[in-house]
Amino acid sequence: MGWLALSGKLCRLLCCGFAPGTCKGELYGLEFPVTPNKLLQMGPTWLTGALRTSGVLEPNNRVVSFELQDLGAQGLLGDLRQILIKYEFPTEAPSVAVLKFPSRVLASRLITDLFDFNRAEFYFYTRMRDNCTSVITTPRCLYSDFNQRTNQFFLMLEH
Repeated sequence: MGWLALSGKLCRLLCCGFAPGTCKGELYGLEFPVTPNKLLQMGPTWLTGALRTSGVLEPNNRVVSFELQDLGAQGLLGDLRQILIKYEFPTEAPSVAVLKFPSRVLASRLITDLFDFNRAEFYFYTRMRDNCTSVITTPRCLYSDFNQRTNQFFLMLEH
């Protein structure tokens, strides 16, 4: 990778990569949270829409509340949380899931953006995972979206 490409990625990260709040996703076209606090602000209404859009939640059901639990994992590749979800009616949709947000640590984001780790993980779960289940065991993706301009993403996986 040349210096020009590297400087472009660094500029994009510094200018756009830490944009607060939400980004518009390119898979579903919805605004999605890029921090746990923003998800709390967006609330059950957003989570209901996201799970319905991805086909996980039935149209006649809704999320009435959720709780985020810190997994103590601020790793290289992202910020992890566990979510406990309560629905209005009984459902096959999961009541526990794992959420992954972009890292808020600059050094981590430089590495993940430089090597496109977040983009690769997004594409794996949204386009390749179902073709690999006979070879490897991976959690089912409940909802995920990505913004290529900012490299921001949101990933919700079965627990």
